[in-house]
Formats: sequence, structure tokens, C-alpha cells
Amino acid sequence: MKRILTQGFGAALCALLAAPLGLQAQTWQWLTTQPRTGGTSQITASALDASGNIVVAGTISGTVVLGTTLLTSAGGQDLFVGRLSPSGTWLQAASAGGAASDYPTKVAVDNMGNIVVTGRFASPTLDFGTAFTLTNAGPSTTNDIFVACLNAAGQWTQAIGVGGPGNDEPRGLALDAAGRATVAGFFLSPTLTLGSLTLTNASAAGLSADIFVARLSAAGQWTEAVRAGGIDHDNILDLVQDAAGTAYVAGIFTSASVAFGPTTLTNADASRVTFDAFVAKLTLGGAAGTGGTWTQAVRAGGAQSNDQFNALAVDGNGNVVVTGLYQGGASTIGTTTLSAPAPGVNYDPLVARLSAGGTWTQAVRATSSSLCYPTTVALDTDGNATIAGQLAGPTAQFGTVALDHPNSTGVDVFVARLSTAGVWTYGVRAGGNATDGANNVILTGTSAIVSGFIGATASGPFGFGSLPVDASSTTCFVGRLGGLVNATTGPRVREPLSLAPNPARELVRLHLGAAAGPEVVVTDALGRPVRRVAVPAHASTAMLDVRGLPAGVYGVRCGAAGGRLVVE
Repeated sequence: MKRILTQGFGAALCALLAAPLGLQAQTWQWLTTQPRTGGTSQITASALDASGNIVVAGTISGTVVLGTTLLTSAGGQDLFVGRLSPSGTWLQAASAGGAASDYPTKVAVDNMGNIVVTGRFASPTLDFGTAFTLTNAGPSTTNDIFVACLNAAGQWTQAIGVGGPGNDEPRGLALDAAGRATVAGFFLSPTLTLGSLTLTNASAAGLSADIFVARLSAAGQWTEAVRAGGIDHDNILDLVQDAAGTAYVAGIFTSASVAFGPTTLTNADASRVTFDAFVAKLTLGGAAGTGGTWTQAVRAGGAQSNDQFNALAVDGNGNVVVTGLYQGGASTIGTTTLSAPAPGVNYDPLVARLSAGGTWTQAVRATSSSLCYPTTVALDTDGNATIAGQLAGPTAQFGTVALDHPNSTGVDVFVARLSTAGVWTYGVRAGGNATDGANNVILTGTSAIVSGFIGATASGPFGFGSLPVDASSTTCFVGRLGGLVNATTGPRVREPLSLAPNPARELVRLHLGAAAGPEVVVTDALGRPVRRVAVPAHASTAMLDVRGLPAGVYGVRCGAAGGRLVVE
């Protein structure tokens, strides 16, 4: 039987150990956990809002207290959504759930502070307080898809359910400037009906999973949907979207071949015993009732290895960075072959880069004595990739960076960075003797916001220093890890960019310095470009038209100069 890995593998909170010589020390600046209440919790997804607050989604069982809000599950595992200040103080929290297990997979936030969350629910009914109730279309042992929205005050304003008799699950979520949500994942049901749109599984009996990507309007109407997949299990594990409406997805396929529009990917293992990884690109924004258009698809993997891409990030030029893992034999990514993991090792992690044109330009691995499972990746302004996830076993090696646990009997958190040149530049590890996990990492300045869970442990948490950790039960955590700067180059300092008026409603004049570049780029709260303006050579000023942009806080950069703009 094939073993299919998923992001629900269980996250382990690995804190980073001492940095190698030549790098600044990485330290936990603060850590927020669940107070001791007897209940359990974990964080499965995170995002930043326009004010720099941290928006999280996760699960609770029993009774937990988040800040001043007491949440009690409805009998099984419920989902929750919360917001913390930039210093880690809980500001709000709300839950939803039913009698069985309900699990959020992704969360996103718009410039007005509205939160969209998607995930799966196995409960017969999923109650969002008294505002909405969703009914599962299948038996209680199967999962349906939900997409729900909370306003900035933390009140549920919308909830939509999708599903059939099989297991259907979303793994990716993105919002555009118009408030439309793109959702991606897999469906095992024979058909997946999204409003007036129906996708048909290649396996009519629903014995294997197919891929779906669909768009939901701000009013809650499904407007686009497209599928891909073969006769075996194929699955999207992550999605990001740029300002032009292009969606990038990554995941696995076990089918002998999978067609993404005009492009067909062939499994390196003709016997279909092992699975390969893929990255594909999809253009959305067509007429209502149509599907998206697949424009690119690229595979990776070896004939004897199980290869999987768990997460991806995209820079402003359309270059993709993926992180994942491989097991069994050697893995081939473009022209690079990564050696097979050592005997007895479950999985080794990898990071790979794909050009906008679809060519693999880099593939780098790390090694561990047992298992290293990356769950998330983020890019800084220079294109360096930071990954985080779970790490088991007493030793791990990220290039010259060693992450060792003096008494490792559980699973730890790890965070590590790979430079654009393919060199591991730092790594940290933390955890106790239970199972800990990092599910998310967000970069902000020279810090990383890391979140996940800490398992109940009999020993003191390793790697967090003197920061408080309640180890009496499995608890969610959010922490800020500082010192993520390469001391050989120092932090990247941007020249201030003069913007007037600020706040603005229509036109903004930019006064450019010597560090100006060839274009002005406006980015939203998620770092996605939403507007570009060409700058004539030797110009000292430029005009930026912000009409049509939703009210909120935006980043503006031009070459090495940058600033923040408020649009009213």
C-alpha cells in the first residue's frame, strides 16, 4: 500500500539551537501559550493583518482561555480563529464546531481586517455560533469543506460548505484585493459541486483523490472551478496567488500521468509505487461559470523515492521556492540529484527554486538521524528562504549548521534559513520530550513569527530559555524569534521613501532619492504586488494612482527605498 504524506502529519515545535560562527544568535523574544485550563489546543495556520497583528487558526478540545476569551469545544475537536497584537497579546478569539473533528487548514486576512478561514469538518453539523450552521453531505466518518469569514470585530459573517459522500479537503487559500477567495485541495467524492459548477473525479467510484482549484466571490458565490488528476491519489498541499490573479499550487501525484491543461506530467516510477512532487500555475479571473486555465506544470522526484512539496512561496518576479521532503531513494529535481537518505532515516527535507519560466534552478537538502518534516516556507526581501517544521532524532545537519538535542525522546520544532546561493545560514531547534511542532512561519523585519503547538511533557522545554511554557497539556503557541540576520552582510536597510499625501485617496507624489529603481511597486498586507508604476530614467519624482485600491495599509518600494502608505 502506498503511504501518502499530508500536512496533517502533526506539527512539532523545534526551537533553533545556537547559530554557527559568523551569524548573529537567534533568540526567542516572546512566547504566548494557552494558560493551564485542562483543554488542549494547537495553531494550524497564520497570517498578518495590515496593522501587523497576527491572525491564527487552529483547534481546541475541552475548555481553553485565549486572552480574556473562554472557548469550549462542542464535544469533539473544534476550530478557532484568533488575533494577537504584534507583541503577542490575545486581542480576540472565536470558535466553531460540532460533535466530531473539525480542522482549519488555512487562514487569510484582507486590508480591512476581515478574516477568511478554510478547512475540513467531519461533524454532522458545523455550528458557527448561532449565526450559521453547515450540514455534512456524507456520513460522519467523512470530511466536507468549509469556508467562513469573520469581520474585524471577530464576528462570523459568512459560512459555506461543500462536499459529497467521500473525503473532500482544502489545503490552500488566498485572497485578492477584491475579497475573492481562491481555495485549492483534493476531493475523493465522485463529484464536487460548487454552486452551479461540478467537477468530476477521474475515479468514478471515489477510490482516489483528484485536485481542485476554485474561486469564491466576496458575496459567497462560486464563480470558477477546475480539476486535475489521474486514476490514483493526487493532491494539492499549498497555494499562493499574485496580484494578477495567477495561482501557484504544489503537492504530490501518484497517478502514472496527470494533465494540467495542455501539460502532462509523468510519474518517474512506472509501477506507481512511489509518488512524485509537482508545481503548477493557473490563471484565474475568467468569465463567471468557467474554470481557470492551467498555464504551467513541472514535476520533480526519483523512480525509487517518495517526493512531496508541502509549501511554496513566490517572489515579485514569479520565481517559486518550494519546501518538502523525500524518502526511499535519490530524488531528481531538474538537473540536480539529491542523494538517498541514510538507511533507517524516514525523510530528509529539501528546498528547491523554480524560475518563472518553469526551470529548476536550485535544489538543496538537509539531513537528520530520524525525520525532518518541513511544513512551511517564507521569503525575505532578498529571496532567502526560511522553513520550519518538525525534527525527530538527536542530530540533524543543515549544511554546516548542526541542530542537536541533548536528550531527544520526542519531536522538536526547527527553523532554518537557506540563502539564495543555496547555503544554510542559520538553524534553531526547541522542544521537550513529547511531540512539538511548528506549522507556520511569517517573516517580519529581522524576526520570524512561528506558531504551532507544544506537547505535554515531563521535562522542561528545551531551546526556549527562560520563556514561560505550560507543559501540562498540549498547548498552542505563537513566538517571535529574533536575530535572523547574517552578520557578514548585516541587515538590509532601505532608504526612506517620501510619500505625500499620506494617507491618500487618489494621487500620491513620490520623491525619489539616489537609491530609486526603475519602477514603483505597491504591495498589500501579505506582501503581494498590487500595483506597479514605471519610473523614467533620472526622474526625481513619480506619481502613484491609488484609486481602486481597498482602504488599508500598503507597502511602497522603489529600488532600495521603501515606505508605508495608508489608503483611505
